[in-house]
Amino acid sequence: MPIDTAWHTVSLDGQEAEVVLGFRRMTSRFVFDHLHLKASAGDIAHAADYIDQITRIRLPQDFVAEMLDLHPYARVLLAAQGIQSEEVQISIADAVALTFLGCPWPRKHEAVTPESEHPVDRRAEYSDGSQVFGLSYEVFMHKLHRQAVLFMEAR
Repeated sequence: MPIDTAWHTVSLDGQEAEVVLGFRRMTSRFVFDHLHLKASAGDIAHAADYIDQITRIRLPQDFVAEMLDLHPYARVLLAAQGIQSEEVQISIADAVALTFLGCPWPRKHEAVTPESEHPVDRRAEYSDGSQVFGLSYEVFMHKLHRQAVLFMEAR
């Protein structure tokens, strides 16, 4: 299902809430109705290449397939739409971050500082690699790499 911050979801109001939540409901329904879909070997190879492109972490294709089984939203959308879809790319990025860090991929301008409980910018867009949670993108990627290495070593 589309991942958002609780803060953003609760702050949705009026027509924006109807549109955003309606889209989420429709997408979740599609995924639920198509849980049987499996990504092809070619889709898995494209997903592994995409992960390498955005993270510089080269994961074995069998691991990518297993990871997508743990994240059916990403798996179903990849099988249905292919890697070219921005929605698929976002869901794969989330699957990677959730697998190794336990949090979704950072959204654009999402900055949580020690003195702030809520994101400064309430939009739920995905990070373009500038600032993440008040930390640099490099810090996020360093943590992601470190945890991925530790995870894969224990495999």
